[in-house]
Amino acid sequence: MRARWCVLIFLLLSATAQAQIAAPILEIGVDSCSDWSKERQTKSYLRAQLESWALGFLSGWSWTRTEPGAPFKGVDEATIFSWLDRYCRANPKDGLPAALRKFVLELENRAAIPL
Repeated sequence: MRARWCVLIFLLLSATAQAQIAAPILEIGVDSCSDWSKERQTKSYLRAQLESWALGFLSGWSWTRTEPGAPFKGVDEATIFSWLDRYCRANPKDGLPAALRKFVLELENRAAIPL
């Protein structure tokens, strides 16, 4: 009986500690929408790096879902980049992580992502 209480207390404390840990977003140093828009007009190494980072961010988010990959059914790279291009032109001061979070919200609430 005492062992059960110890296990229960341990689990409760662990859950509380886990909830308080903020997950950092690892960025590549160029993280504004204006940077995204500027680099998307070039064929630079940084453009490829930003695109890869964005896809990695979304892949990481997808793995946190109950059914990984499900939100991305019917969504390809061109759709993602087109959405980011439009969003970043309209919101150049936003950070790239913030833009991707808004894309994720659209996926989660998805009636349809405008193409």
